[in-house]
Order: sequence, then structure tokens, then C-alpha cells
Amino acid sequence: MAEVMRVAVAQCQSLWIEGLEMDKTITEIRKHGERAFLALAAEHPLHSFVHQKLLADVLILPDQEHRSLLDCVMADYAAYASLCDVSCSNDHLLPNFTLIQRLLGSGANPNQVYKDRTPWTCVLQDACKISADESIELGRKTELLSFWADIVQEFINHNANPFENRNANNGNAIRAAFGSTMPDRSRQLELRLEKSKKKLSRLGQFFLGSHSFKSKVDTMPLFRLRQLQAAQMPGLSTAEHFRQKLDKKAKPTSENALKPFVH
Repeated sequence: MAEVMRVAVAQCQSLWIEGLEMDKTITEIRKHGERAFLALAAEHPLHSFVHQKLLADVLILPDQEHRSLLDCVMADYAAYASLCDVSCSNDHLLPNFTLIQRLLGSGANPNQVYKDRTPWTCVLQDACKISADESIELGRKTELLSFWADIVQEFINHNANPFENRNANNGNAIRAAFGSTMPDRSRQLELRLEKSKKKLSRLGQFFLGSHSFKSKVDTMPLFRLRQLQAAQMPGLSTAEHFRQKLDKKAKPTSENALKPFVH
């Protein structure tokens, strides 16, 4: 802690020499100094101290004003020791599981989009990277993936977007991450995700398919959606309605589309 304070003070002195504070109020100077100190503290394993500040909405991390704290943790944990799990070693850093649980438990949105990603896609991508890394010994890989499986389960329990699981080369990110090393756990997670998908559907929430890891939630109740579809195409079920729309997109929509192109 003393070393962190020493570096923070040195940075503040450097800013003073550059004349940055001349254009700021005393309050802003103090605020800048506090954030510089806390950002440096976050780079050290001062978990309790930093977590307390973050959970109190104190600004510490880059762009924290514009994104969720859950995104900060899942996207930037490797850069900040205080965001890493206390059990991880230097060879493979892991996000702090306790902090993730607290954030999700307090209502953090796992599907909030920031720069074409969500915290949930960060989880799936990092788990897949571990699985695909052939340099990791099997026993160590199993330990790492077991940790990531717990995080995946936590996200599923808090309504992670089921459709994001399709963003993998095999069309199933969970299976790509855990299928070869932990097949039983992989099947368990896939079943949980499917149950979560059905639960969200019953609650009147369903996720639109995503592209480039973008997530959107349509919260229109299903009964209202069916009413609108019935008015547009009476006598058709929801599935038949969507098939009709897909068929229309696939077929030419005008007589000109059927004519050969003539120069």
C-alpha cells in the first residue's frame, strides 16, 4: 500500500508540473488524485479495499462512467490484480468469482452491450480460448475450465442471453469450451441454458439472434406478439408466421425480379 501511495503522489506531482491543475478547481484536482491512487491500487492484490470502492460506485477503471462494472471486470481483469481471483496463479489469470457473484446478485446485466460485446460474450470467449490452448497441460486445463464452468453457470442463472452460445465455430460455445475436457459438465450447462431460455420465453422475454456479439432483448409479451401476428396473417401459428416471413425474403417480390437482366 505504501508503494502504491508513493507512485500515486509522484503521478500527481508530475501533473502539477505539467500545469494540468491550473485549469481545474481544487475539488477536481483532489478527485483526479484519488482516482489515480485507486487505479494504481487496483493493479495490486488489494481485493477488499478495491472491491469496496467499486461496489460503492467510486470511479477507478478506464471508461467506468460509460460501461457496467461487470463489463470492467470481465474485459479488464487481466490488467488489474485486484479484479483477479485470489486462487489464480500468474500463468493463467482468472476473474474474481466472488466479485462476479456480488455484481450479478445485485442486478448487473450480463447482456449489456459495450463496444460490440457483452460481459457474457467475454466469458464464453475466454473459456473457449482456454479450451483451444494446446500448450496447457490436461490437468491444469481441467482446473481452469472447471473455474470457468462455475462462472458460466452463474451467468446462466442470471439470464444470460441463450443465443450468444451460438457464437462459436461449431455453433455451440459451451460445447466448444467444455465438451472435450468436461463432457458431463458441458451437457449440464447446455441443459441449464435451455431451461433458462424456456423460462425467459414464459416470462414474455425473448432474445433476438445476435451478430458480432451484439445482444438485444425484446421485452414485448408473447401474447401481444401473437396478437400482432394474428392481425397480419390470421390463422397462422407463431412458427408458421416466421416461416412465411422467411419465405417472402427468399422469393422475388416483384415481376421485375423474375425478368432476366437486359443491357
